[in-house]
Amino acid sequence: MAYRFAGFLAPSDSELIDCAALPAGAIVRRITVPFRGVGIRMPSPMGKTLSADEIKRLAAATGIAQARSWLYIDYATWGQIDSVYACGVQDAQEFGPQA
Repeated sequence: MAYRFAGFLAPSDSELIDCAALPAGAIVRRITVPFRGVGIRMPSPMGKTLSADEIKRLAAATGIAQARSWLYIDYATWGQIDSVYACGVQDAQEFGPQA
C-alpha cells in the first residue's frame, strides 16, 4: 500500500497557524525531532500537483507563510520514496518547485 504526505513543515511555533483557515481533514502537529517546529498534514490533493502560486496562497491562508522559513512537500512511496514535489521559503528566499 502506498503512503502519501502533502503538507507544510516550518521551524516555527504552531501559534502561526490559523486553524480556522485549514481545510477539512488537515492535521497540525508540533515537531520535536529532527527539528523543532510545526507540521501541517493537508488532505491529499487527489493526484493533483499544486502550482507554486496555489501553494503560496495556501501558505498565506494557513498562516505558515509568516515563518521566515517553510517547506511544502508532497511525496508518495511504496517503501522507498517514489516521487517528491516541494517548494518553499528559506530565510525569506523563495525556492522551487522541485520535482
